Parts: sequence; C-alpha cells; structure tokens
Amino acid sequence: MVPSMSTIQIFSRLVKLVFPLTGFMICAILMGVAGFLCAIFIPVLSSMALVKDPTFSFHMIVILLFVCALLRGILRYAEQACNHYIAFKLLARIRDQVFGALRRLCPAKLEVKDKGNLISLITSDIELLEVFYAHTISPICIAFVTSLVCVMIQMQFGWIYGLYSLLAYIVVGVVLPIYISKQSRHIGVEYRKEAANLNSYVLESMRGLKESMQYMDTNRRLSGLNHQTALLANREMELKHFQAKTISLTNLCVVLLSLGLCLMHVFLNSSMESMIVSSVLQISSFGPVIALANLGSTLSQTIGAGQRVISLLDEIPMVEDVVNGNEAKFNKLDISNVDFAYDEEQILKNMNLNIQENEVIGIQGKSGSGKSTLLKLLMRFWDVSSGNILVDGMDIKNLNTSNLKKKRRLCNTGNDSFP
Repeated sequence: MVPSMSTIQIFSRLVKLVFPLTGFMICAILMGVAGFLCAIFIPVLSSMALVKDPTFSFHMIVILLFVCALLRGILRYAEQACNHYIAFKLLARIRDQVFGALRRLCPAKLEVKDKGNLISLITSDIELLEVFYAHTISPICIAFVTSLVCVMIQMQFGWIYGLYSLLAYIVVGVVLPIYISKQSRHIGVEYRKEAANLNSYVLESMRGLKESMQYMDTNRRLSGLNHQTALLANREMELKHFQAKTISLTNLCVVLLSLGLCLMHVFLNSSMESMIVSSVLQISSFGPVIALANLGSTLSQTIGAGQRVISLLDEIPMVEDVVNGNEAKFNKLDISNVDFAYDEEQILKNMNLNIQENEVIGIQGKSGSGKSTLLKLLMRFWDVSSGNILVDGMDIKNLNTSNLKKKRRLCNTGNDSFP
C-alpha cells in the first residue's frame, strides 16, 4: 500500500517530468506573458486616449491598439500550441510508464476485483493530467511575470499603488487558489473514486450478464447501476457547485480590490487622469491571476488523478521475480499446511496436497472456495500466508521465475478487460 501524498508532493513529482521539455515551456511562458501584456494594454491605451495622456499621440495609440490586438491572437495561439505539445508528449511518456508498471505488477495486479479502477486510471485519470501540463505550470509562471510587470508600471504612479497592486495579485493568485484547493481536494479525489467504482460495477455486470439473466437478477443489477450512477452524479453536482462558488468569490475579490485602488487614489488626492489609467490597468491585469484562482477547483480532480497514477508507479510487486535461483524439473509437487488470505478474507486454511508426475488432478468446490486461488498460488501470483509449496523438494519462492513460467500454464477466463 502506497501512503497518501500531499498536494506539494504530487505536484513536485509531476513537474519533474517537464524537465526534458524545458525549452518549450520557456517559449510558452514568454509568449504567454507577451500575449497577456498585449491584452492588458488594449484597455490601458484606450484610457490614455480618453484622458488625453501626453505620453502617446492619438494616432500612435490607434496603431498600438491594432498591433496589440493582432499580436494577442497570434501569441495566444502559439502559447497554447507549446503547452499542448508539452502535455501530449508527457502524457505519452506517462502512459508508457503506467503500462510498464502494470507489466511489472502483473499478473497479480490484474486479479483484483475492481478492474474498472485500473481502466479509469489508464484512461480518464491520465487524460486529466493534461489539465496540469497544459493549463497549470506555464499559467503560474505567466501570472508571476505579468503581475511583476504591472506592479512596476503601477510604481510609476506611486510606490504605494505598486505595493497595493502586489498585495491584490497575491490575494487573488496565491491565497485564493490555496484556500480553494484545500477545500475542494477531497471532492476531486472522491469524484475519481466514484467514477472508478462505476466502471468496476459496469464491467462486473457485463461479465456476469448471462448469469444475471439466467437467475433473473437483472433488476437488482440495474438498480445497483442506477445507484452507482446517482452517486457519481451527486459528487459531480457537488463539484460544480463548488466551482460556481469559486468563480463568484474570485470575481468579488477582483471588484473589491479594484475599488480599493480607486478609493486609495481619491484619499491620496491623485489626479483624475492617474486614477483612471491606474484603475483600468489594475482591473484589466487580473486575467492571469484569475486563471490561477479558477485552477483551485479544477485541479481538485487532477490531484486525485495524479495521486492514483503516482501510487501505481510507486507500487511494489507482491512477488519479486527470481533470477539467480533454483531450476526444477517438476517431477512432484507438495502443498503443505498452506494458508492464504486476501487482505482479511481467509481463502485457504491448512491446505495439503501431493501431486506426482503425470497425475491428472481435479479440484472441486463451490464458488469462492479457493480453487482458482490455489492454482494462482502454484503459478506464484502471490506468496502463501503460511505453509510451503515445494517443487521437487525446493520452495517455490526460490525457483527462477523463467523456470516456473516455462513449466506451467494457466488458462484464466477472468481477464476479459485485459485480454
């Protein structure tokens, strides 16, 4: 069992994967900063034309407005192209690592009951990480650089306005996202769990469809499916409500902080021209930090998905491969006082069996009595809880894995999800 990780630990693990694509990330950040500055300067230049600021002539302002509008579209497209290139490259790498981990953990990992959990992990969970790589890392850097530039511009009207502007950006871009992330993390994690539970239930129902029809159990399975769907829908509704509250809170903070700057200008007897241009700059420059505030709720699902993916990558195989062990000819097999349990569910108790070469053995028992489990123990999917399994007098734990696989075969009918 992999221990739970904090949000910072999850982010640090995900960020490390970006290092090989640092050049593309820097390019995305630079273009994002330039694009946001163009968007900010459009209303600022308009306000300068309105108050007849002597810095630029009216004709120059018109030209600058046209250039900023044109560059904003181009830079935005280029920034998103770089971000998504990084995201798709990293998602391919993560998928490769996940399937590598599954190969390392197999076959025991595929014998779990909730195979739908694995399907959710290798599909929707990995796809959710696209939000992190395409819409989180570079926006954070863009918000920092853009806000720093705007603070320096506000300093031109007075150091007190620059300091106020900096505090406003910290509130919207740092305090709010941290607060929102802490409040919504459990919702995102639970949402991913409910989605995995629904997948598992659907797969289980599909595999047992003939039996459900034979024993007239379809109504109960349908009721269970509706129940699982309702649980997921309720969790999604909870997530949507929280996102709506997040947007409302962010917009309220932006309005109040912008109004505060106007009141500060009035209190300090600034000129009307300075107050208008400074206030327009302030309210139009919240775009990058608003994006960070909105990420707080969006990332709640990403955190849950990232934790599940990283937990799989860190999971230790239940049985390690043996390389420099013993080789057996498989002339006889002895099962002596074997106990085995899945977690706390006891499956085999004091199991004894002796099989000689060329013997044909039939194992009979009711469903869940441990027939398949015994065969999988002979294949060493898992190690026994107690007792011994001996091949030619040698403990099965000491046999080379390649030797064991070469001499034995198991035809399993339960892995429809992973043929």
